[in-house]
Amino acid sequence: MEVAGQRIQVPIGESVDVFLLGDIHEGHVNMDDAALNRAIEIIQENIANNPHTYVILMGDLAECITSGNDPRWDPLAVDEKYDIQDLKDLPKRQIEIVYDYLKPIKDSIVCVLHGNHEENLVKRGRGDVIEYLVHGMRGDEQKPLPNAYKLGYDGFYIFRVELRKNHTHTITFALNHGVGGGGRTEGHFINSTFNNFNNWEGADFYICGHGHRLLAFEKKRLAVDTRNLRVIEGKTWYGMSGCFLRTYKEGTRSYAEGRGWPLSDIGMLKATFSLGRHRNANGVERSIVKYTKLSEIHLGGEL
Repeated sequence: MEVAGQRIQVPIGESVDVFLLGDIHEGHVNMDDAALNRAIEIIQENIANNPHTYVILMGDLAECITSGNDPRWDPLAVDEKYDIQDLKDLPKRQIEIVYDYLKPIKDSIVCVLHGNHEENLVKRGRGDVIEYLVHGMRGDEQKPLPNAYKLGYDGFYIFRVELRKNHTHTITFALNHGVGGGGRTEGHFINSTFNNFNNWEGADFYICGHGHRLLAFEKKRLAVDTRNLRVIEGKTWYGMSGCFLRTYKEGTRSYAEGRGWPLSDIGMLKATFSLGRHRNANGVERSIVKYTKLSEIHLGGEL
């Protein structure tokens, strides 16, 4: 687990947008490159309209399944864009192609998670493609993702928002690629999202991936305003960040199809927040959260 973050300056009245996308699974024949390109276009348009736009990558960016002793390996599931020469280091070639997709938004990417596919490579001593994506190979003049932090499988990313000098407020993202799989019901994916964060506290947004579903829901709770001694309503957001890998596609096959998994949700999440100032009855001014929202961006189409 890691903790990272940054200080950002946001004038009162302006909002911050954070896109969360992952489970791209580049290299698989069912990867939806058209949807991913559309996602990148949406983020580019957002950057053009709002300079306070950031991107978090939720892991499983590359398929990272290689021939040998991995039971998931299926040569018919490898995208036809790859040739026999790529097999000498297939995950590295896959992550290079991921970077080609991400290049238009690379300066806005602030955080990258490992997924279970990348993690499996690390555990088998086959290399760390996320390290390669974030920091590049030794000798590179520039980092491929100059502003990104390699968070690991899970952790916290904190935006310390400065509204004016010496007046800041933090917005915290709890991030976990996700664990567990094989669920079939809608309730499974909701419960899985909560279960990934059973032992976590203190965040405004709790986001996982892995399930290939797109979910965004608000959890209201009671809280106490200790300054004014009154009960208030608080809220946090929970989400699962979708994917860009189709479970089923005519003319192809996949390990997910063979297990009868549900159709995946193609898309990503967008978190939005804004802050303001509040003066209490005693004339003391402090920073407050004015607005938070987590939205699903569906990019699915025909099989």
